[in-house]
Amino acid sequence: MDKHFSEEQILQELQRVVNSDEFRNAQRLKQFLTYAVFETLAGRERNLSGYAIGVEVFGRGEDFDPQTNTLVRVTANKLRLKLDHYYSNAGRDNPMRLRLPLGSYLVTAELPPHRTREASDRAHPVMAIESFDCLSKSDEHVDFCKGFLSETCLALAEAECFMLAPPGHMSDLAATDQAKVATRRHADEADLLLTCNLRWSDTRLRVFAQLVEARTRYVVWIDSKEFIWESGDLLDIQADAAAFIADGVMNSGAFATTVEPPEDDEESRERASVH
Repeated sequence: MDKHFSEEQILQELQRVVNSDEFRNAQRLKQFLTYAVFETLAGRERNLSGYAIGVEVFGRGEDFDPQTNTLVRVTANKLRLKLDHYYSNAGRDNPMRLRLPLGSYLVTAELPPHRTREASDRAHPVMAIESFDCLSKSDEHVDFCKGFLSETCLALAEAECFMLAPPGHMSDLAATDQAKVATRRHADEADLLLTCNLRWSDTRLRVFAQLVEARTRYVVWIDSKEFIWESGDLLDIQADAAAFIADGVMNSGAFATTVEPPEDDEESRERASVH
């Protein structure tokens, strides 16, 4: 927890969140957040495991296995998104923000982000590609991911509303590293970070992408799309998937001063999901 805040202030913020309209009908999320806040304040990290939460919060039996039962992970994801939405709307003027960082069930309390960018020499915000994850060890899929990164960079480079930091290289990787290709470069200097992963299933490829604010890790845009996987059309798939990401980034609202809204975003809202 941020040392700027007392335990009393954090509990007051918890009350504001759970009593808000945003969380009114989200009983499971309120239980999860309340439990996580109290255990974090008490310093009981051992009670913030997937197993402990499954048993203590959701009433699962002692045979509960968080590795095979995704209840806790899925609910944590929903809570993160719900908190992001709350603090982007009704809670935007709150004195602090409660967050559940990725990869942890410890709650953090943070000062709200500054809404005005400090003066700098940059005319536009900088976006960096944080990672491209190929969730397959197939040589064909890894090669596709390399070409897909290049296509995505080309598509994003056409934008005039932000500067694209050059990604790292995906060559010279050990065989054990082929499934996860990190492209972190200049990420520490970026304002926005793009992550993407590719998952294959039979004849389909699912591309999942997420754009976050670099400093706060708040989600700006998140979406996924499926493509028919046909070996004879790989270049077309790369181009279509890159266009999907570029369109999503540029219509995300992160560059509202220079980007026109999409003509029809109903389809985008319908397909948006969290995985």
